[in-house]
Formats: sequence, C-alpha cells, structure tokens
Amino acid sequence: SLFRRILAIGYEGDLVKATGARPSPARALSLYPNLAHAAGVPLSDVLYREIRDPAARLALAQLWSYFGLPPTRLSFLLYALAMSSYLRFGGSLIREKSQALADALVAKIQKEGSTVSLSHGVSRILSEDGRVLGVISDRQEEVLCKTVISNVSPLVTCNELIDPELIDSAYHDRLAFGEPSLSSVSLYLGLSKPSRDLGIEQHEIYLSDTLDMEAQYEACLSIRQPLSLSICAFDVENPDFCPPGSGVVSVSSLSDGAAWNAVAANEYPKIKLELGRQMLARLEASYPKVAENIETAVVATPWTNMRYTNNPHGAIYGFANTPEHNPGFRLDNKGPLEGLWFVGAWTQPSGGYQGVISSGHKVADSILANRGADRVVPREMDIAAGMLESSFDSAKPHSSRFFGYKTLARNLKRVAKTVKTKYQIPDRGEHPPHHAQTVSVLAGYRALRRPMRVQGKTKQTPDTVVLRLEPASGAVPTFYAGQYLEVSVDIDGTIVSRPYSISSPPDLEDYLEITVKKKESGFVSRYLVDQLEVSDVLNVAGPDGDFFFNPLRDTDDLIGLAMGIGITPFMSIIEDLARKPRPPRFTLFYGSKTKEDIIFHHRLEQLEKKHPWLDVVFVLSRPAASWTKETGRIDDKLLVKHLAGRDLDRLTFFVCGRKESYESILASLRDLGVPRARIRLESYGPPEDVTKEKGWPRHVSKGSRFEVRISGLEGELSAAAGEPLLSALERAGVTRDSLCRSNTCNRCRMRLLKGEVFEPGDPVSQRKPQQGFINLCVAHPLSNVLLCD
Repeated sequence: SLFRRILAIGYEGDLVKATGARPSPARALSLYPNLAHAAGVPLSDVLYREIRDPAARLALAQLWSYFGLPPTRLSFLLYALAMSSYLRFGGSLIREKSQALADALVAKIQKEGSTVSLSHGVSRILSEDGRVLGVISDRQEEVLCKTVISNVSPLVTCNELIDPELIDSAYHDRLAFGEPSLSSVSLYLGLSKPSRDLGIEQHEIYLSDTLDMEAQYEACLSIRQPLSLSICAFDVENPDFCPPGSGVVSVSSLSDGAAWNAVAANEYPKIKLELGRQMLARLEASYPKVAENIETAVVATPWTNMRYTNNPHGAIYGFANTPEHNPGFRLDNKGPLEGLWFVGAWTQPSGGYQGVISSGHKVADSILANRGADRVVPREMDIAAGMLESSFDSAKPHSSRFFGYKTLARNLKRVAKTVKTKYQIPDRGEHPPHHAQTVSVLAGYRALRRPMRVQGKTKQTPDTVVLRLEPASGAVPTFYAGQYLEVSVDIDGTIVSRPYSISSPPDLEDYLEITVKKKESGFVSRYLVDQLEVSDVLNVAGPDGDFFFNPLRDTDDLIGLAMGIGITPFMSIIEDLARKPRPPRFTLFYGSKTKEDIIFHHRLEQLEKKHPWLDVVFVLSRPAASWTKETGRIDDKLLVKHLAGRDLDRLTFFVCGRKESYESILASLRDLGVPRARIRLESYGPPEDVTKEKGWPRHVSKGSRFEVRISGLEGELSAAAGEPLLSALERAGVTRDSLCRSNTCNRCRMRLLKGEVFEPGDPVSQRKPQQGFINLCVAHPLSNVLLCD
C-alpha cells in the first residue's frame, strides 16, 4: 500500500513536470489528489498508519537523513518523489569523483563558446530600478548582463550581495519563514586496502543504535555521539574513485549547525577529534579490520560546511524540508529583482544531487521559455517514462486518482493548514533572518586571511630565526600541532606568499611562532630573515595541513624523521605532547649538517631530560672532531640500531624536510618493510633543481624562458623552466590564491589550455593532472603556455 501511494505520487509529479503546469490549489486537488495530499502532510502520517513494525519503519525510512528531518517533520511529498525515482530508475554513481561532473560541465560550457571563471566569486550584484545589471567579482571585475543566476543561499544573496534596502520587505518576510536544515559531521577515511578486503561489501550502510528515528534526530541537535551513522564505501561500486589497492570510506551523521556556534574556538579541535573518535569506534565495532588500515582520517563539521558554502548554520539541504517547505511550496526560483534567479538547495524543488540538478534545469528552461525557445523535457520526466508497470495497478491514471481522493479526504484539515502557510506573510519577529552569523564564527578558528604583527624575532642559528606573531585584532587562530600558515608579504611592490610550519604549541593564547631558514636563492625567506623588523605586519592564511598526530589514524608509538628546517612542525608537536596527561612514546631522529645548524638544540635537550616518553637522536652529516653522537645520514641501519625490539607495524613515522632529503629516507623505510599506511609526509615546496627530477626532458634547460598568457587578462609574462609558474606569476604582479605550495591543497589550480608543463612526481600527494588542470606551485613550463581559471 505504501509503495502504491509513492508510485502514484511520482506519476502525478511527472505529469506536472512534463506539462510545465503550475496548477492552483483547487485544480491540484482535482487533478492531482495524491500529489496534493503528499504536499500537506509529514511522512509519519502515512508511514505510521501503513507500517506497524518499528524495524520495518526504520528499513523504509532510514533515509530520513538524506532529507534532514525525521518522519514526524519530513515532507511526505519530498520523500515520495525521491523514493519513487529510486523504485523506478534505481540509483546511480558518478564515475571517478563528483568533481568529474563539475569538470564535464565546465568542458561542455567552454566547448559551446562560453566562459567559465573558477577560483573566485562575486562580491556584489549590480541593479537599478528593480532589475539586475550584472555583477562585480571579488577581483573587482565588472560583468554586465541581464540575467544573474545565483546558487548562493538567497539569505546571503539578498543581504550581502545586494543592498537589503533594494529588496521588497515582503520578500524579506518570505526569506525569514522557515529554519535552515541540519548540517553534518563526517569522518573521511583513506584506507591502505580496498573496502571489500576489510569486510565492507556494500556501497551504503546504516549503523543504528536505536529503531526510534525521532531519537536519532534528537541526538543530532546537540554535540554528542550520534545514534545513527551513514557509511559510504566509495570504492565498492566505483573502482575509479581512488588508486588501485586503496579504499575510501565516509562515516556521517547529521548535526545541528546552531549548536556548534556555541563552541569556543580553542575547544573546537578537541571536540572535532572526539566526535571523530566516537564515530570510528562505532564503525570498528562492526568492521574491526578498518583500524589497522587507516592511512588518513579527516573530520568535517558544520563549520567546515559554512566555510565552503557560506550557508547559515552550514545547512546542507537549504531550508528544512518540512511540509510547509515541500518541493511545491519552497522558495520560488525567480528572485525579487527582474533578471535574478535562484538555483540550489534553498529553492525549488529541494536539496541533494538530483534536487539541485533539477533546480538548474528548471531555471534554464524558464529563462529560455521567456526568450521564446522550446522546452526541453529530460528523459526521465517524459510522460512515457512516467507510465508504470501493471504490477502497480493503483498507480495507473484510471485508478490512482480515486485512490488519492480517499486519502486526501482523510487528512483534509492537515493539508488545508499546510496550504494556508504558503499564502501567509510571516511575522519577522517570530522568524528572524539566519544569515548574519557565519564570518565571525569562522574567524575564531581559521585565519581565512588576517594581519598578524611581528612581536619578536629571535635568531636560532646563523641563518634561522623564530618569528613571534600576535594577531593585529581578534584571537590567535586555533590549529593542530604540526600544521602550517601561509604568510603573504609585500616585497618592493610584489606580493608573494610562502607556507611556514608553526613551531609553537596550540595552547598559547596571545601569540604563535613560525621558524624561517634563509635560502640563498629564497626570495621570501631572505626578506623575512634579513629585512623584516619587529612591529611589521604580515598577512596570514590557514592553518592547514595534515601533518599532525591524529589518534584517529596514528598509533601511540611515534617516530619523527626531521631534516634541517623540517624540525619546525616537530617542535610544535613535541611541546603539545608534553602538555598531555598520557602522551604517546616519541622518538625523534634529527639530521643536520653541523652542530651550529641544529635548530632548537638546547630546547630539545631540555625536553628529552624532562620527559621519559621522548628520545632525541641527533645526526650530523658534517660533524666536528668533538662530536660524539650519531653521524652520517638517517638511513635504515640507523633506524634498526635505535628501534631494535620494536614492532615496525605498530610505529607511525612522520617525515619532514625538503624533497631531496626525504626521498632516501622513504627508500629506507620501504627496505625495512614499513607499511605505507604508517608513514606521514610533509614536503617543503618543489625541488631545488627540477631538471634533476625523473622525467625532465633533456632538451629543456633550467634557464629556458617561455611566454605565459592567462585567458581574460591582457598581456603576457615570461617564465623560466626551472621556476614554478606560481612564482613567475607572483613576480609579474599576478596574484593567485595558494596555500601549501607542495601540490596538496589545489588552491592554485588552473586549466592548461595550450602548451606543456612538467610536474615532478611527489610521494606526498601522488597526484596526476586531471581534466587539463595543473597546480601552478609545482608546474614548470616546457613551452609557451595558455592558462585559464
């Protein structure tokens, strides 16, 4: 009976979509009774009446998390339309990753002669006399047009991109009606074996600690251990998702973003990791082989969602999917200004992949229809596709209508109440706007871009200084010990940036420290060491990076392998561990050229004497005659000497230094049989001499120069083959967003339209260019090149 209702609703929905009709409530009641009934009631009104057994209810409606509300609050119409699609067409996955869909769309749009601009956004929508005139980008580029389609939340669009005073008050009232949906907490696991080898044989699995879906929902409203988890093993059905021999699994739960707004910035990292630990423990209870094969583990929270989308409370489904915000009553796609349209989760028909894609099609169809073009009906909306098989007789047009009348009559009062809300103007006092709370919250824990003043400058070695930085305003950004900041400076009118690891522990309230070693060929390092003065101001972004002790993936027996300036993140890690009640065992191997080159020498000796869990092994490659400790290089023989009797499979190795230094160490670890899942790598930039890298074409010399052009920008610049394109652009005054400068963050990604570049192989990321994209921080020109966003 439940399935017959669902299929009847899907059939009537197809009729409405195929005809493009917008029936009045009275006409909808007459022609589409099943649709009209579903639009007015929550899922529970039907589910609980038709299904008695709690386990059967859970089996049918556990997907409530895909909609963000439990059965008592979830629009039956939205649930039925989605479930009807599943029943009739099955589910689909995008080959490779979801990014492949975006890349395919970009390629298609460009092939048709249009322009796509990535890596930056719109700062303002231009308008006059109630209609849009165009936009201004965050690079201050003006684009004039008659139509603007925004997939930014309408709350943000109408309050931040447009002067709110230019929007009719009734529309603001409409925006104030309805709460943002829940957000999410997700634990992403990179595995050293395929998911099937670890016992996870289904693409999608739910682990529930209770049959009560209302209790599952209530647990999402505060920051505590979830009662239901969604497990997605991406590689089970999609072998192209990750490299052969590996696996990727996500563990997710809904979470109320408003609850996270009360979290203190300095408590956020601990709370985030603790939730991840609880989720991992629940997964391991069902799949115990996962724990020993975790190569990387990342936790995303509502704050993460806010940072990427600017959605109020990090909402992942737009407005909460109540009956009052069902697909038919949701915010209309046509905006409050002539020529302004909305697509995405906040508007019709709903959130989620298919909902958002349908939203885009609906808006494009409407715009083209206004210009006199024919409608394009998607294949699955064709009337023929809507005709159902004979096994569901009641869903056929001749019988489903009568079936719907009976159901509608039973819930007429509830349906009428819901319909009435569509025509009411809400009181803004009861429904305050939800847009003005993201930036200030995020700034508390992540330096999106902020000024920091040099409070102190201390020499550590002849060519190394420690810079103590204090925030010019606000608080010190929170970070995990081992992470880095991107430091941006203006050197004689050229704005350049470099990443520097934080060398101080995370619990200092007033300042943080970075350590900089001068390179003779270094443009930024020479400036910071020789010219920067106390009280000067630097701009920083971050923190970022995955080089930190993560109990979700790492063992409690740690080995640090540092070369030269690579000691910097280890100082932060060791100082942080020294403050913990039960720190893991830590053995640090630190390689330097001479005794005078040992950074933090005295401090490391002090820490080793004070803490029995810490051992420091100093190694010099050019020792003086008086040196009595280890000499040579860090290799397999040295490791075996100091790690004798310890189980290599139970050790986690952290390796940091320049690429030239750690490649030999990685070879030693491989010779010792250390599993790749137990090695963490941090690279300090591209190689010193890229021409010595494997695969470099011999006919191109380091000093060869080539022309570089960027689509949409006038003029061209010259770049040397031995220098990364990002550095060449910075020297020419072309600022690009960047962070890691080691081929991991993808912030400097651009599409290579013409020409050839060389990207050295990097065991940190092991990435290859996809869809013509390159990372400028490691890409070296081999010919004249043309780039675009």
